[in-house]
Amino acid sequence: MNKEVNGGDVPRDFKLKSYKFLETFLADYGMVWIGEKSDPNSDVYNDEELSDGSSEELWRPESSLAGDDDPPPSPSIDYDKILENIKDLNVLAGDGISRIQHTTDGARLKMPDPVDLALYANGIMMYSGPFRPFSDPPTQHLLKDILDGYFPSELQTRYPSGIPFVVKDFRHTHFEIKKPLKAFKGVGQTLGGGIQPSRLVASTLNKTTQKSDTHENPEHPISVSVTNKRPGKTLTKDQFLNKLPQSVVKGGKIVDIRNTLNEHLSDKTKSEKPVVTVVETETVNELKKRLELEESVRPSTPRNITTLRIKSETGNQTYILKMKFNETVGDLRKYLNLQRSPAESDFNIVSAYPNKTHTDDSKTLEASGLVPNAVLHLRQKKGSFS
Repeated sequence: MNKEVNGGDVPRDFKLKSYKFLETFLADYGMVWIGEKSDPNSDVYNDEELSDGSSEELWRPESSLAGDDDPPPSPSIDYDKILENIKDLNVLAGDGISRIQHTTDGARLKMPDPVDLALYANGIMMYSGPFRPFSDPPTQHLLKDILDGYFPSELQTRYPSGIPFVVKDFRHTHFEIKKPLKAFKGVGQTLGGGIQPSRLVASTLNKTTQKSDTHENPEHPISVSVTNKRPGKTLTKDQFLNKLPQSVVKGGKIVDIRNTLNEHLSDKTKSEKPVVTVVETETVNELKKRLELEESVRPSTPRNITTLRIKSETGNQTYILKMKFNETVGDLRKYLNLQRSPAESDFNIVSAYPNKTHTDDSKTLEASGLVPNAVLHLRQKKGSFS
């Protein structure tokens, strides 16, 4: 007969039942009973026999931890249990139930966006990546939470009320991790033929000789050079112009394509730099006199002044004029004739955007749309188009 509990020894079968009860109770909360201390002041737990002739195997953390050099064991994943628990977690997270979302103008009901979870034979992938192998400790911790019936702890900060999962079952498929691509070891080209070495990979190109100093395969050396010439046959100016139509009709007007481009290309081949001339108009003289006054008595700058930038027929001469809004196209033509020879007095004043020829000399600059500034060019008058 066992002794009664009266301040003396505790019966052995009562102690055994107590251990079993504590183990069951703690297991419900994810905890493990590891024993009791025979001496309250000791750091060592008592491993006494709990049954006749046998000893209860207890978990010893120091003996269960893998060494630094030991490879992590490949876990055995219970996919069916994971899928079953995720269904239960989705119900608790309100799968299919709209939630209140606060907006700047009030609130609205919105279905929460689920989290994509793909299960592979060698790991998992949440959202759109990256791939997480089973050997990764955070991945093991996430799966353990799900297998224990808990919402993953790593997502609790982002989703404190939980979030449904959309699971893709690829348990029989191994996710292939692609090898990183090799970095490009050459050099790039910029517009104009300039060399722009890579900022990430050291370049082997000699900037002086424009050739590579090293070769990947010494038996079959490859010479690397940089050029600003495009591949293929180069057309002459005349060959290029002959491929274009002589003239086209645009907006009810005949536009001479070949001659206009020929003049433009001819100007580009000239070595002389374009000359910029600031024309001395009455408005310019008034502005100079205004600057000569002291700042305290200087009047404010007039608002009715336009700046005109005009290119000559060949494009090698640019005229800059400052005139008032109420001055006319004829006044503009007069200023230009003072800067040009009498043989160059027969010209049209043309604006490109919109394409318009200003022939009415009595029209003001404001009425002609040449304010507060404009870009014009001169074109030689022609009797007719052929």
